Amino acid sequence: MRPINEKYSELALNLATSTFGVSGFYLLLLFVSFSVSRNALITGIADSLSSISLIFSPFLGAWIDSKNYLGEISRYASTLRFLSIIPIALSLFSRNYYFIILSLFSASLIVGLTSDIINSIRSVWVKQNLKGEHLRKGTSLNQTIGTLADVVGYLTIGFVLTIGYYPALIIVACVLAATGFTFTKLEKSEVSNSNQTSSLLSETVDGMKYVWSLVDLRTLFIAYIFFSLILGFLGVIFTVQTSIFGSLASIYLGFILTCLSMGIIIGSTLSWFRQTRISSILTITTIVIGLAFVLLSFIPTLLIECAISLLIGITVGVFMVSAMSYIRENTSLEYTARAIGTITSFSQGSTFIAGSLSGALIVIIGVSHTARYVGFFTLLVAIYLFFGFQKKL
Repeated sequence: MRPINEKYSELALNLATSTFGVSGFYLLLLFVSFSVSRNALITGIADSLSSISLIFSPFLGAWIDSKNYLGEISRYASTLRFLSIIPIALSLFSRNYYFIILSLFSASLIVGLTSDIINSIRSVWVKQNLKGEHLRKGTSLNQTIGTLADVVGYLTIGFVLTIGYYPALIIVACVLAATGFTFTKLEKSEVSNSNQTSSLLSETVDGMKYVWSLVDLRTLFIAYIFFSLILGFLGVIFTVQTSIFGSLASIYLGFILTCLSMGIIIGSTLSWFRQTRISSILTITTIVIGLAFVLLSFIPTLLIECAISLLIGITVGVFMVSAMSYIRENTSLEYTARAIGTITSFSQGSTFIAGSLSGALIVIIGVSHTARYVGFFTLLVAIYLFFGFQKKL
């Protein structure tokens, strides 16, 4: 196979190391926070902090667009990610509970923020170096590389955590640090000097008004936020459920998160769903998600839980692709970008809320009741979504 681009190896290496490091860190964050605190709320807050930067993704993108020496920014961000891991190791050595929790919270926030910066830089690289057919091939390869790196990250760190915290921390820290040095030269020939922050605020408001003015888009907007919220519940629920497996908990958690990632990729490739009415897709996927959560409430065996995780992933993948296709096909060209940006920003914000909310519910009513009630509520939402569309397209 002909290489896409002589510099593509830089992008592939950057994507692989960054995804591996972030996936491994996410598993480590969930596992260590719950192992130390035995408190789902603490774990939920740690989970939430890793995604808070997603709310500000459009503004981070605008900031990146206004800068030139992106390779240098990438190295600074990667160094900061590496440094954020050190307090975790020191806190675990000190065995001070509050120091451990604070170090986990701060690392979660920093890794989430710097990862978003590096992802934006990677997008700039793609735009500069891949054109036409190479862009399509590169996008497909990136998806494959990202998925494989996710799987390897979850499974590797899940296994290493059975040996101890420190080996896992060393691997994650080194991989995160290496990410920024995979782009040897990355400078932009053009830099935007416009005031993009005020423009982004204005476009977000316009996009929100447009989405809310159309019944079908408004229903899809609510559904998208709901799905993102539900997806955010899974990390904490899976962490608490796998804790019953003792020394093998981290490996089991790695398997389950791997199944979720693989399911999303599989679901996003099921193109035949795109020919189905959006109202039917929303109803079916929401019912499947609801039933899956009800099944999770019984805390099944590892094999069944992996199967449920895979099913949820496939369902979410189908929904996300179908939703984006519907928006592009049923939104005027003038508002397409703003509508997608608005829906994406708000859905990412709901992911931030989900971790803390799921943790709080688990503390109050327990993990089984949390999963069961979320499942029942999801089934009720399915009814609203089915009747929420004026046009059954």
